[in-house]
Amino acid sequence: MKDFDLYEFAGVLVPGIIGTLGILVMSETFQGLLSRLSAATPQTGAEGAGFLSVGDLGLLVIASYIAGHLIQAFAIWIEKFYWPRVGGRPTDRIRLDHQQYLTAKQIELLKARLQSRLGVPTFNRLSDIAISDWKAIVRQVIVAVEAAGRSRRVDIFSAYHQMFRGMTVAFLLIILYTVSTFFEAKPQAPPALAVWQQTATAGLIAGEMPASESTTVGDRETPDRQPVDYRLRAILTLGVASLLARYRLHSFGNYYARELFLQFIELEADPKAT
Repeated sequence: MKDFDLYEFAGVLVPGIIGTLGILVMSETFQGLLSRLSAATPQTGAEGAGFLSVGDLGLLVIASYIAGHLIQAFAIWIEKFYWPRVGGRPTDRIRLDHQQYLTAKQIELLKARLQSRLGVPTFNRLSDIAISDWKAIVRQVIVAVEAAGRSRRVDIFSAYHQMFRGMTVAFLLIILYTVSTFFEAKPQAPPALAVWQQTATAGLIAGEMPASESTTVGDRETPDRQPVDYRLRAILTLGVASLLARYRLHSFGNYYARELFLQFIELEADPKAT
């Protein structure tokens, strides 16, 4: 397997695993799996020494891989609305006069390479090129860099961008699923916590816990605060994770654009020389 294929695979599988496991943990389906893991193994009979079979793991990987493709399809659609609201795609912002990706000298070299390598007509500024024409030029630049064998770092940044793009959407999907559980008739504790409490050591971890406890302050009793719904904690945590993943996808988008054009600048002026 080529390095790029491996990174591309990870860009699909990692978001798929996050989305699949995240929704499973928040659903009733996970209770059956945890019950199996907490049961005695046929080899040792040891209580709580759970196991996953090769078949279970294989199904999880396949389901995650399929889910990853679906998540990426949704992420690509969302990305069409995201970039225009933050100033455009990094590869498009390169052409703007106030861009911060390349120095003035590098811009001059880029203009020369565009004319010598791609036959782009003479122009004074990159911003003089229409955006529709520029998008076609970017695709030509990608092909030229790939054909010259200089796309390794570009591909790595692209793969990480894919991965964090998928992770952002995966976290958002888990949040939406968690929010939907508030409309259940009888909200329940998370299945993972329910099974954990049933199999934990009595008196140390599990056991019957009162709905609320009270403490005495002076001559009156003050009820302790009710525990916060686990779903609210999950939504908060997932929201922070989604924001961090979005930040990284934005960063790697910038890294990708800068590296792509830097590699293009380094190509020989004459395409026949490469």
